[in-house]
Amino acid sequence: MGRQLRASLLLQCLFTSFEITLAQLDAAFVRSVLGQDQLQDASGLGLLQMKADRAAVTSSLPDPAKIIEPTKLFFMTHYKTGTMLARGLMMAMAKVLGENATSYGRADDHCAPTYLANYECMHEPTWSNINKECPDFRAVHLIREAGAVTVSGYLYQLKQESLFDLDLLPGVWPWELRAASLREGLGMEARSQASYNLPEIAEIYKLTHSDPNVITVDLAEFDKDFASTTQRIFEFLLGSTHPSLE
Repeated sequence: MGRQLRASLLLQCLFTSFEITLAQLDAAFVRSVLGQDQLQDASGLGLLQMKADRAAVTSSLPDPAKIIEPTKLFFMTHYKTGTMLARGLMMAMAKVLGENATSYGRADDHCAPTYLANYECMHEPTWSNINKECPDFRAVHLIREAGAVTVSGYLYQLKQESLFDLDLLPGVWPWELRAASLREGLGMEARSQASYNLPEIAEIYKLTHSDPNVITVDLAEFDKDFASTTQRIFEFLLGSTHPSLE
């Protein structure tokens, strides 16, 4: 990986590794509280076939012969699947490449006018729009295990105070979580995730995981080997011979 990209990502690496490790430990706890089968059945993430697919999507790249030459590079995330990390990777690339970047929130967004973009809370209408308007793109889709998503959302919402951050998921309010027991609060979060966020992750995964111009990356892979995972992403987006990766 090029020195500029490596330097830009150093602090992000340290912070992200700690955050993901904490969430993974907490995810193990929430599975013990709610039950793994119950959580996965409720979340709809059985559609992802995570156990079978994870090794495939994290250990290989699409066939280079099938990859287009992209005119735009996108990061696609969901609530609590690594949006801040994706934004950091995007901005590091923008700085090194001398390109502009755009971040989109929750909306039926369209093709970005910039070379780089991060689509937060990615869902089918946005995916459909960008495919119609600028199909010559390459993208990274960040996903995360259901237990880790649930715990991360619970911990985040538990401490929110401002009106801007309230009710990030339908039916989950910070003061209700604080008044509930741990089991009750995690159950509230899991039910809300199951009706809103997790099905969207599954939906976009189903639409993109076999697309040669999209690479699917589990957020936990950054914790296992941050350098190799980011290297793989950059090589997929830019090509292994790009000058910035030397």
